[in-house]
Amino acid sequence: MTSNRRQTAVTPSLFEGMIVMLRGAGDYARRARPLAISKAEIVVLIDSAQSTIGLSRQAQVSLDSVNH
Repeated sequence: MTSNRRQTAVTPSLFEGMIVMLRGAGDYARRARPLAISKAEIVVLIDSAQSTIGLSRQAQVSLDSVNH
């Protein structure tokens, strides 16, 4: 049971890290001139967010299969 708790504790920290990263990008954009973040950088942020969400879903599915 403790190993499952340890694994599920990883998922929120990934999302927290992403939120911090996105907030940092927003702060940078406000300090710099408007549209300082390029489309390519936004695409990279979205791709990394989607892959992180996909990884967390896979982890949840594997946890569910272990628990049932």
